[in-house]
This record gives sequence, structure tokens and C-alpha cells, in this order.
Amino acid sequence: QLTEFTYYMRVDAGDSRLTEPFTSDPFVTMIRNKYLYGYQYLSGTNSLIYEDKYDGDLKCDEVSEMLFWSSSTKGYIKALDLRSDEVYTVLEGVTGVQGLAVDANIGVLYFTEMGTPAIMSVSYNGGNATTIHTFDDKVPYGLDIAPEEQNVWGTGTIYVTAYDQSMGYILAMSMDGLSSDIIYKTGYNSIYGVLVDDKAKMMYWIENRGIANGIYMMYYVEDMDSIMFLQDQEEAFWLMAIFDIDMMFTADYEQGFVYEFALAEDG
Repeated sequence: QLTEFTYYMRVDAGDSRLTEPFTSDPFVTMIRNKYLYGYQYLSGTNSLIYEDKYDGDLKCDEVSEMLFWSSSTKGYIKALDLRSDEVYTVLEGVTGVQGLAVDANIGVLYFTEMGTPAIMSVSYNGGNATTIHTFDDKVPYGLDIAPEEQNVWGTGTIYVTAYDQSMGYILAMSMDGLSSDIIYKTGYNSIYGVLVDDKAKMMYWIENRGIANGIYMMYYVEDMDSIMFLQDQEEAFWLMAIFDIDMMFTADYEQGFVYEFALAEDG
């Protein structure tokens, strides 16, 4: 039973986009570039949480009640302990850090690094920074993880959106980064956030095709050809979901709206 919703928003006078957090009292995060706000869904009240440079991704660990964000231009990942309000730098000096994913079971962050380019991981306390996978001909952007998913390589999968000069891709990768497959390829290289519903085996991502810009989806295990266009978005980058209550959210820069989607139990 849910007793409280809290939105976390980062806002300024510029544009906004929504990332993918989640905590024990479920969190939705709308972000702009300068301020992080908390918004209580039921009461309709909000409060300023923190001021920083928010031009990357943002994720929340519902178990430890930790909020993490990346700044691509500043080159760091920061953390906010939602119990104590302590803010600290997890990692800095990272060129083009972008997408984030959390593994709450082991306290590890996974992130895309567009400078090398690479997929990397780091402990919540900033230790054990590790390069998991480097790319020779693609640049990674968004990622999500399914740490308990069974695959041909063992247990756990990293899902990554990436692009080159002319194409966009979604890759499935083993948690150690040693094995990977391209599971989706598009003739458009504007591909952004990705979200995986491990239980329903449904994948969502944002892709701009010039005309059909917005959210796409597919049953990525049963039928990789089941690609469907879900929702038009003028300028959106990230997705988040509270799968326990079958809700998904995104925000559109151009339209200035936060969108809420009611999902079927099977995705």
C-alpha cells in the first residue's frame, strides 16, 4: 500500500526532462538544469532540495534511499542521502557522464561515459571505479540494468542505447561487459533513454525519427520484431516507471508537460 508519492524535480528557467528515480515512497523526477525540487504527489506541495548542474541522468535507490545524478558538462556524479540530506561527490573527472543505473542489492552505480566512450561502474561511496566495456565505433547514451535476469551469459543484463554517425542501437550486455549483442538497430541516431520492465519483459526507449519522435516499445524477449510506437514526444530524453503500480512517466522539453502513462500488467 502506498502512503506517499514524492516527485523530485530539478528546474530553472530553461527546458526540462524526466529521469528515472524510485524510492520506498515512490519518486518521480522531473529535471531541468539548476534546481532539484521534491513534490509530494498527494498533498500537492513541493520544496527546494538542492542547487547544482543537472544536465545528465538521475536515479534513485529505493532500498538505501539514495538519489544520484550525473552532470555531463561538470564531469561528476553526485549523491544525496534522502535520510540525512547529505550531498557528496561519488566520482569526478568523468568526461561526458550521462546515463545512470543503480543496483540496490550490491550498492553499485552503472553509468555511460561518452568521452572514452565506455560503460563504467562505481560503488556508492566512490570506490572501485571500473571500466566494464569500451566502444570502438559507438557512443553510449542511456542505460538500464536487469541484475536478476537470466540470459545466455548467466545472470544479469545491462541494456544500453548507443549511436554512431548514421545509426542508433540498443545493446544487451553481460554484467561484466565481456559479451554483448545488438538487439535493436534504427536508421536514426537520435536515441536516448531506455527503460526495462524485467517482469513483463517489455522495453521502452525514446527515439527521434524526424516525424515519429517519442516513445517506442517492444517485447524484447518474446518477439524482438514487436516494435510499437507508443507516444509522440517533441523533445524528451528520459523515462522512469513505478512498475509496482504500473505507472510510467516522461517529460517533454518542447511541450512543457510531464506525461503519466498507465501500464497494463504485462507491460
